[in-house]
Amino acid sequence: MPAFTQTGVLHARFQWVTKTQLEWALQTYQSSSPSYLLMASIDRCFHYLEQEGEAAFGRYVKNLEAFREKMNTLKYLALFETPQKEISKIVITTDAVGVTGQEFADILYKDFQIELEMSCGNYCIAMTSVCDEAASFERFAQALLVLDGKMGKMVQKAERSHSTFRYTWQQPERVKYSFEVPTCDTETIVLKKAAGRIAAKDIYLYPPGIPIIVAGERISEDIVTLLLAGQQAGYEVKGVDHGTTEVLR
Repeated sequence: MPAFTQTGVLHARFQWVTKTQLEWALQTYQSSSPSYLLMASIDRCFHYLEQEGEAAFGRYVKNLEAFREKMNTLKYLALFETPQKEISKIVITTDAVGVTGQEFADILYKDFQIELEMSCGNYCIAMTSVCDEAASFERFAQALLVLDGKMGKMVQKAERSHSTFRYTWQQPERVKYSFEVPTCDTETIVLKKAAGRIAAKDIYLYPPGIPIIVAGERISEDIVTLLLAGQQAGYEVKGVDHGTTEVLR
């Protein structure tokens, strides 16, 4: 009898799940088969940390400090620093030179074959790791110093035909939890008229790919303006299709 009762409880608890909702849940949470290459790399990582970790991370910190010391001579480019920074991430701002982060990343790749992690607005990010040796940091530093000298000429030019895209962001109002949204009725409307409506899907700029608004949150006028400006600046806006997006009825 207890087993039968428990089965009945489970049936009652999950009978509301539809085929569409189940497919959505599987896409969100389901995992593929184990990757044995990944598992082996994790095992190798543990071994590396046990045998060489302390010395390796000591060199890593010194390399990062030496790199930042060289960057103190930059005149136009700059590193974005905060008191509680994560030193392994190198954030380069392009405010003073009138180019977007994407434009600067393209120049760095074209001239020095250095690929950055991402770029957005007036900054770009270089990711480093304990596997980067001193020579890699030196090569990166020299590339930035050379480009910094060239950027000085750009500062003297007339105002560019487009402005650098940048934005600030505030936490939207949550009206529903995201897991509640798949059970709600939705409609498709023009993004320009979405202010005040509740998002039916996540919407984000790429890069960086972090949601500007999550399903279940209210779309503000500021968010509409931000997304339209991002599109105008050439950024991909996920969750918006041909100027339209889905909202709750």
